[in-house]
Amino acid sequence: MKSFIWLALLFLVGCENPMSGDIKVSINNDPTAPTTGGSSGGGGGPVFQPFTHQIPFTTGTDAIYVLSDPTKIEITGDLVRLKPKFFVDDDATVSEFGGGLIQGLTWDSTKNLLRMYSTTNIFEHGIDWSPQVANALVYYNLNSPSYNGTPGEVQDSGPYSLHGVASTTFTNSQGKLRGAADFDGTKYLSVADNDALEGMQRLTISAWVRPTDIAAGNGQGIVAKRNDYGADHSYGMFFWGDQLHVDIDTGNNRFASNFRFTNDKWYHILVSFDGTQAVGNRVRLYINGHLDQIAAEDSSAIPNLNAPFTIGTMGGMGPYNFIGQIDEVSLWTAALDYGEVMYIYAKQSPRFTGAFVSRVFDSQETNPTWTFLSPVTPLPFNKEIPGLNGSELTSDYSEVSPNLMNGLMAYWKLNETIDTGANAIKDSVGTNHGTVSGTIELGDLRGIFSRGSFFSGGKVTINNSFLNNTPAFTISTWVSPSLLTDGAGGAEVSIIGKKDLIAIGIQSNYICARSHIDGAYICGPTSAYTGEWTHILVTGDASTFSLYINGQFVNSAPHSGPDYGSSAFDFNLGADVWDTVGQHYIGLMDEVAVWNRALTALEVKNLYRRGGQQLLYQVRSCANADCSDQDATYGLGWAGPGGDSVMHFSENHNYASFLPGPIGVDNTNVGPLRIPFSAFPALNLPHRYFQYKVLFTSNDINDLCDYGSGPAMCSPELKSVTIGPSYSKEPQTITTTIAITSPYETLNLNGFLQTLGANGCASEARYTLSADGTNFYYYDGGNWQPSTALWTEANDAINLGLALNTFPTAIGIGNLFVKAHLVSNGSQACEIDNIQIQGTKP
Repeated sequence: MKSFIWLALLFLVGCENPMSGDIKVSINNDPTAPTTGGSSGGGGGPVFQPFTHQIPFTTGTDAIYVLSDPTKIEITGDLVRLKPKFFVDDDATVSEFGGGLIQGLTWDSTKNLLRMYSTTNIFEHGIDWSPQVANALVYYNLNSPSYNGTPGEVQDSGPYSLHGVASTTFTNSQGKLRGAADFDGTKYLSVADNDALEGMQRLTISAWVRPTDIAAGNGQGIVAKRNDYGADHSYGMFFWGDQLHVDIDTGNNRFASNFRFTNDKWYHILVSFDGTQAVGNRVRLYINGHLDQIAAEDSSAIPNLNAPFTIGTMGGMGPYNFIGQIDEVSLWTAALDYGEVMYIYAKQSPRFTGAFVSRVFDSQETNPTWTFLSPVTPLPFNKEIPGLNGSELTSDYSEVSPNLMNGLMAYWKLNETIDTGANAIKDSVGTNHGTVSGTIELGDLRGIFSRGSFFSGGKVTINNSFLNNTPAFTISTWVSPSLLTDGAGGAEVSIIGKKDLIAIGIQSNYICARSHIDGAYICGPTSAYTGEWTHILVTGDASTFSLYINGQFVNSAPHSGPDYGSSAFDFNLGADVWDTVGQHYIGLMDEVAVWNRALTALEVKNLYRRGGQQLLYQVRSCANADCSDQDATYGLGWAGPGGDSVMHFSENHNYASFLPGPIGVDNTNVGPLRIPFSAFPALNLPHRYFQYKVLFTSNDINDLCDYGSGPAMCSPELKSVTIGPSYSKEPQTITTTIAITSPYETLNLNGFLQTLGANGCASEARYTLSADGTNFYYYDGGNWQPSTALWTEANDAINLGLALNTFPTAIGIGNLFVKAHLVSNGSQACEIDNIQIQGTKP
């Protein structure tokens, strides 16, 4: 319609002798047209015609305007607007995902997404992420497939190149991160004595270990620098039974872990020594990222003694040799803190990982504002369930279960940090709040979704009516046990229970579920592991009682009757009803949810994948087009929400305020993740160029997915990533040419009108005027001043209208040219539909 009006207006301009007194649109294509004159009336003076001059920005009329930069401003949809920037990766071409660096991933051309193609964890220590790189001492990745006793074959990647030698022939195998050294109780690795390995006031020792025969003998050395007990004894870590023991400067202050280890499971162990601290606070032992012990140490420094550094043994009459695998042995001349220890564990603990580093994006601006990162995934990965906010939509997550929140009757996030007394543990969707009794460490940062609760002899009591007479239900939780031994007298250790109704627990190292009314008892097919997150889900409906572990159906038992019975006992987390017979669960728990229906198998799988797989994001900005300027910075400049490389963005930040919010409040967004960088004040992205990095992690060992070749382990999946800003922050202009000007004699007070587009102009559109198309002016509040084409030297529509009637007197009459100045804050649009100017003309 606008195009038709435009042609009609051009026709009217060409017509001679328009009806006297008509208000018309005047568009004069003749630069020599007179600017004054007209017929003489009875008084003999000039007669001027009122006019309304329209500038419509009609699609296809670009030629009659001058655009400052057509790559940043455009006429489209019958309006002028700042051109959106499309920083998007969504295919495998070299200009998108294919232009980045892929490790352990593959492009799935059937599903059109990135997914993992890895059989190991690839995050070995390196300068791009390891903490305290400047204080690194030694690093043995132990990736060699074999050793034969050749000096120097055990490679140290640290600054001193303290290479070692194998005691005999080794044949190594798959480790925690790529390869690992295999120890059979007779072999070990050694490094010659060196002053760099001792004499410091601060020391951190870190390793991944997988014992395979803890009961075979006491004193299985992991890392040591000693000749014998009490002889040239600087430090050591070793197993004695199922506990880890630590020595610093002889064994006078030796201590054992609280944690109990099991065979055939990888554990991260780390000892941090700081001789500058008080005696009772000098040694810290971390196991799987958790602070297990704070221990005393009389010595304020590691003694300088003449003994080799060994891996897989400790010197002495033993022999004190290790049986199992050791990987990633690292030492620092610094005492790593809790956050750094957690970071190492979070990075290296997943079974499988991959990484994608994007191409470099060019803002083409010297002072850009990078505003957001918005990934698209088929499922929410590492995201709490939305609770009362409703189920996610398939338009946001293409493979999500769209009715997952239907029937959710209780939801304990276990994000609390303080026990406030009665009803401290909040039900986020109802009133079934819980009360803590016994010992529970709230706010543990090792939760599957940020925080969780560590149960160590305590329980959370809900109420005694919960779940009574329910015809159908689902109970879901995440647990990471620290102890798998049976309760007193061989009794089951209860994770969640309501006596005489439903119970979930651990019996003889197996996860089991019980339905009292049916006499049903179902257990998992394999032993559970300490220190490893496991998803447990139990369903009951009119005919079947079922157990799922990590999304996988385990078994079911028949059920008959109208419901699952009634019990006068409380519903508990961390224990059953018995408080005195040692049936309490020991370990971490997170995300307990109960539905009044049995979830489907697909819903169970998708619920597991929310926590079992993760996509973790970091970003950086660079001054150089290849980002080489970041090579010398800590973590290569990669940053997460804390402004450094220690943290990552994830769906765990998908909250309304990008923080978890008040305890007990469902603050999780239903929609997909969109990270506004402005919500994280520590994040600094000042440079022209930009990159993002995505870490893919998974602990899945089931075969619940099919990528075209039959059942396979599931992977986190990434369909696209969009990066803001959406619009240039540099002001852009559009100027009328002689083809769309109007001669004028006078201009009306308040005669300048703008109509913005539907998306408006958040940062304000401004204007300058010219009588000749060369010299443009703005009104400074008192006078018309020359404009240098800056947005700051231009007027908004209201203020320009207030001074419009003074323009002819101050600047002169002629053909009216208009220059519109459009600017954005980077994330919001700026668009103008049309401009109208009123006045008189000859």
